[in-house]
Amino acid sequence: MGQKHFLRKYAKGAIGSKSQKSDLKSGRKLEGQKIGFCVFLFFISLFNLSTLGAQNCIPPNNQLHTIKIPYNVISIKGDSLPNGSEIFGLFQSADTLRCGGSITWTNQSTELKLYGATTNKTPGFLDGEQIKFRIRLPSGCIIENVDIKITFDSLSPNTDKFKKSGLSIIKKFEISPSNLNFTLPDYFKINCTKPSVLLKPIGSNLSNVKYEWYLNDSLISTESQINTGKGGFYTLIVSKKFCTNSQIILVEADKDSPLFEVGNPNDTITSCPGSKIQLFFNFATDSIQSLRWNTGEITPEIEVDKSGSYTLTAIGKNGCKAIDTLVVEFFKSPVVNLPDTINLCKDSVLVKLKGAGSIYYWSTSDSESDSIWVKDEGNIKVLVGNDNGCFTLDSTWVRSAPSLIFNIVDTLACEGLKIRLDVKSFGTTYNWSTGLNKSAIELDKAGTYSVRVGNKYGCITEDFFVLSYLPRPKINLKDTLYGCQGQPLTIDVTSSGISYQWNNGSKSGIIKVEDSGLYTVKVTNVVGCSQSDTTLVIFKTRAKSNWPSPLTACNGQTIIADGHNLPQPIYWSTGSKELMLQIAKAGLYSVSYVDKNGCQITDSVRAIFYSNPSITLPDTFRICSGQTQTIDVRNFGKTYSWSNGSKEGIVTLKDEQLYRVTVTNDFGCQAKDSLRLLLWPSPIVKLTKSDTICPKESLGIDARSFGIKYKWNTGETTGLIAASTPGLYQVTVTNQYGCTGQGSTQVNALNYPKATIDQTNPFICLGDSLVLTGTGASPWRWLDPNKSSKLLTANRVRVKPTNTTKYGYVVQNRCGFDTAYSIVNIRKVKGSAGRDTAILAGHKIQLKATGGKSYQWITPKFQLSNEKIANPEVSPSDSTYFIVIIQDENNCRLRDTVNIGVYSDITELIKPINLFTPNGDGKNDVLKFNSLDLFKSNKITVFNRWGVIVYQKSGYQNDWGGTYDGSLLPAGIYFYVLEADDAVLKNALTLIHN
Repeated sequence: MGQKHFLRKYAKGAIGSKSQKSDLKSGRKLEGQKIGFCVFLFFISLFNLSTLGAQNCIPPNNQLHTIKIPYNVISIKGDSLPNGSEIFGLFQSADTLRCGGSITWTNQSTELKLYGATTNKTPGFLDGEQIKFRIRLPSGCIIENVDIKITFDSLSPNTDKFKKSGLSIIKKFEISPSNLNFTLPDYFKINCTKPSVLLKPIGSNLSNVKYEWYLNDSLISTESQINTGKGGFYTLIVSKKFCTNSQIILVEADKDSPLFEVGNPNDTITSCPGSKIQLFFNFATDSIQSLRWNTGEITPEIEVDKSGSYTLTAIGKNGCKAIDTLVVEFFKSPVVNLPDTINLCKDSVLVKLKGAGSIYYWSTSDSESDSIWVKDEGNIKVLVGNDNGCFTLDSTWVRSAPSLIFNIVDTLACEGLKIRLDVKSFGTTYNWSTGLNKSAIELDKAGTYSVRVGNKYGCITEDFFVLSYLPRPKINLKDTLYGCQGQPLTIDVTSSGISYQWNNGSKSGIIKVEDSGLYTVKVTNVVGCSQSDTTLVIFKTRAKSNWPSPLTACNGQTIIADGHNLPQPIYWSTGSKELMLQIAKAGLYSVSYVDKNGCQITDSVRAIFYSNPSITLPDTFRICSGQTQTIDVRNFGKTYSWSNGSKEGIVTLKDEQLYRVTVTNDFGCQAKDSLRLLLWPSPIVKLTKSDTICPKESLGIDARSFGIKYKWNTGETTGLIAASTPGLYQVTVTNQYGCTGQGSTQVNALNYPKATIDQTNPFICLGDSLVLTGTGASPWRWLDPNKSSKLLTANRVRVKPTNTTKYGYVVQNRCGFDTAYSIVNIRKVKGSAGRDTAILAGHKIQLKATGGKSYQWITPKFQLSNEKIANPEVSPSDSTYFIVIIQDENNCRLRDTVNIGVYSDITELIKPINLFTPNGDGKNDVLKFNSLDLFKSNKITVFNRWGVIVYQKSGYQNDWGGTYDGSLLPAGIYFYVLEADDAVLKNALTLIHN
C-alpha cells in the first residue's frame, strides 16, 4: 500500500493534539524580550529572553474574597450539578493564573472562599484581574471556564463596589459539559498473520459510560471494546450524563502482496467444444510452500477440456495464503439433427433445420437459409455456424419413395349414434381434419371429413368422406304419473312409431298399470331407427291424520281430535262436520274425506280417560331458623314438581315460605297441594373474628346480647368471660324459643417487638455502598442522620455514607416499640498520585504515588517501567496525565491523577529572572527560580559585565543573596548561566538595592 494516513478527531477538552499544547502548558503568550548592551554583545546571543506561564496556578496571598452560590442557580444542561462535584475558583491577571479556592458541591447553598492577588490589606482585586472557574464532575470530566457562564447579582467583579467589598452573589451559573478524556491508537493494520485487532479506549473516567462504535458511519457495537477483522474507519463515541467525546481510528486490512498473479488477461476463458485450454499463474515471489488446484493437481499449469471454475490456492513460506480463480466456458456447438435419409415422395421435398444456427452452407444449393427444396436423389451436406463462432457439419441422403393409395366410403346412421373409423392398415401416421392424430376416430355429427395418412417413407395421401344421420322416433312420456290405489292408469305411445317393446314384456302401444314403478318403452319408426323413454308411476296412499292411538286424557278433561291437516270437507261419525271434534267420553270415533288425488279416505281414533291421584299435606310447620324439615310425597304419585324447583318425592325445607307441589301418576294425571313453613329466629352470634393480647393482659369476650343461656368451650356458662391465654374461644347461645346459635373468636398473643439489623461487613470503603436489612415487627422506619440511604424494599436500604455513620431501625406494634443500631465504618485511602509536575522533552521522570499497599498505573500512551509499583519511571514525549489506582491494606481503592507537562524549552519550565532586589526587605532578597526542583542536577554561574564570575554553585538551592566574598554586589547589570540537567538557561539580570 502507499502512504498510511493517521486520523484522529479531538473533541473539545480532549488532550493530545499539537494545537492544544498551549492548554497543557497554561496558555500564556510567548513574549520576546531583548536587552542590548554595546560592550556585552557577545552575551546577548547566548540568551533567549522569553516568558511562558505554567499550566498550574501559582499560590495566592491571604486576601479573602467570598462568593455566595445559592443552590438553585447552578444548572448543567437544565439539570442540577451532581453531588460531589468540585468547584475551583482562580484569578487570571495578564499571563498569571493564581489559585483561589475550591468547594465540594452538595446541592445546597454555599460560599466559595477565594484568596486573591492583592498585596495590601484592602479587599478586592488587582486592576485587570478576572475570576475564572473550573469544575471537576464525579465522573472525572473537567469543565473549564470557557464552558461556564456566570451572572452576578447586584455586584460584578468588574465594578469598584465589588473590588472594595470582596463579596458577590451569583445569580446564574450555567455549565456546558466538557468531554470525557480518553485516547485510541491512530492506526492498526491487519493481515494474514494478524487477522484481527482489539480496539479499546484508554482513559481515566470511563466507568459507567455509554459506548457506541461505528464502522464507516454504521453502528456496530455498544460494548467497551471490540475485536474486529474488518478494515475501515472506526469511530468511538463515549458518553455519560453531561459528558461526551469521540475518537477515530483507521484499521487497514492489508492482505499482503499476492503470492501470484493471473497469467491470462481475463478471469473468464472461452472456447468451442473439442479443444483444450491451458491454465497457469505467474508467481510474484519464490517463497511458495505449497500449491493445489481444486481439481487436486499441484502443478502451476494444468490443461482442461470442461467448463467450470478452476481455483489455485498458494501458501507462502510465511504462512500467508493467496487464492485466485479462473472460469472456463466451452460454448455449445450448433445442434443439427438431419435424419440419415429423407424420402422424396413426389416432385420435391423440403429439407429444414429449424434455426439450428445463424450461418448455413449447403452442398447442393447457394441458399444461406435454414431450409432448401430438393428435387433429385442424392447426398446433401450442410455446415451450420452459431454466433459464438462454433460450427457443426451434418449430412442426409434423399431417395424416392412409393405413394399411398386408400379410399373411405360415405356413411349413413341413425341420429345420436357414434361412428368409428380406423385407417391403421393404410399407413403409419394420421392427421384427421378434426385435429386428431390417431388412426381411429369416433364421430357423432353429420358433415364432410378428411384424413391425411402417411406411410413409413413419410409420403402422405389425403381422402374425403360424408357422414349423414336419419331421425329417431319422438316419445313424450311424463317423468311421473300419479294414481289412486285400486284405480288403474293407461299409458299410450301409438303415435310415435310402428313397433313397441315395454320392460314389463308388453309389445302394445297402449298399456294399463295398477302398481307403482318405473315403466320403459322402446319405439321403432319406419326408417328402422329406435328411441326409448321412461315414466315413473306412483299410486298415492291415503292421507293420515297422524293422531296418537289411542287419544288419552284424565277424568274431567276433554279430548280434541284435530282435522285441520285433512282435506276439506270432512265428515265425523258423530254427524259433526267441524274441523275439531271435542270428545268427553271414551269410545271409537271415525272421519271421512276426499284427498287431492280424488281418492276417498276413512280414518278412526279411540278415546280413553284415566283417574287422577289424591294428595294431602298439613297447612303449616314451625322450626328454628337454620334447621330443616323433611316432607315425603312418594305415596301420592310417580313424578313430583315443587315450587322451589325440586323434582324429588322427598324434599328438605329450610326457608320460611309457602311450598307448592304437583304430583303426577303413571297416566300423567296430576294433583296439587301446599304447606307453609314458619321459622322461629335462632340467635346470630357475631363475635370479633380475632383479637390480640400483649403479655400479662386479658381480653373480655361478651355474648350476653345474643340469648339467655350460654355454654363456652372452656366450660363457662356466663355470657361474659375473660380470656388471658391465646386460643380459639367458642360459645353456644340459646334464646327464648329454644333455638341455638354458635360463635367463636381467635385470641392471639403478641410479644414485645424486637428490632435487629443484619450487617455483613464491619466497614466499607469510601465510595462503596452497603445493604442493611432490618427485621422485627411492623410498621418500621429507618434512622439515617446524613440521609445517604436509598430505600430498596420496606425493610432494606442501601447506604453510601461519606464518613462513619450510625444507622437506626425502629419497629413498633401495639405492645410497644424497639430500636436497633448499626455503625457503618468508613475506610478512606490516604494516598495520592503525587503533585502535578513538568519535565523537558526527552527526560525521564519518576512518578511518586503514596498511601497504598498495591498500585496499578494506567497510562494513555506511554510505557512505564513498572505499572504495579508506587514510583515507576516514564519518559513521555508530550504533555499527558497518568492515572493510578491505589489499594490499601483494607482492599479499599483510590483513583488519582497526576499531570506531567512536557516542554521543549527550559524557559517554559523555569521563568527567566531579569530583576533582583537583595535589599533586606524580605521581598525578592534571594535569586529564586521556580520549578528548579524538577531537575536532578543544576549549576548556576553569575558574571558581572566584564565577564568575571561573581557566584558559582552546583546543586543550587535558590539561596544566593547577591553577595560576593561576603559583601553585597553593587547595583548593575549581571548575567547568569543556569544549567539544569542537560538544558541551559541564559539571561541578563538587573540588580538593584532600592
